Amino acid sequence: MIPPRPHTSERRAFERVRHTGEAALSTGRGEVMAEILDVSIAGLGVETSGTLRIGEFVRVRLALGLGTDGTQVDPDAFVARVEPGREPGQSIVGLSFYDLSPGTLALLLDQVANRLEA
Repeated sequence: MIPPRPHTSERRAFERVRHTGEAALSTGRGEVMAEILDVSIAGLGVETSGTLRIGEFVRVRLALGLGTDGTQVDPDAFVARVEPGREPGQSIVGLSFYDLSPGTLALLLDQVANRLEA
């Protein structure tokens, strides 16, 4: 379970950190590959050439951790935002996690804390 969001005037309530790598997004229409831009305990920012719709549910498959020894996780998420990407035909997509397992939440907390300390 994701901790409740603090009441602030900021649009994003949780710290985001840059994260490089790829994520596979499984939709009801197939799998879409995406480049990870950032991660927080509440969601993920990605860039993709695949088509995703606001409100669509996806299963995300990505590796969390430092270096090549990351742990693969597969949290459920929904598409919260879609904007034009850096290149024609690409989209920047904001994914919001839901119903996280305690283990995945712990990995996300660790990932964000490690990057903030660096």
